[in-house]
Amino acid sequence: MFDHLEAGYSLDEFLEQFPTVPRELVLRLLKQLKEQTVESAR
Repeated sequence: MFDHLEAGYSLDEFLEQFPTVPRELVLRLLKQLKEQTVESAR
């Protein structure tokens, strides 16, 4: 997923290429990473 996003693909494009990956799972992962990044920046 990260390779796709770094290459400029949108989340929707990633999900179209990997239909077995639930959108909710990706959003939950991104939210967790955001929280960890914010916490480590403090």
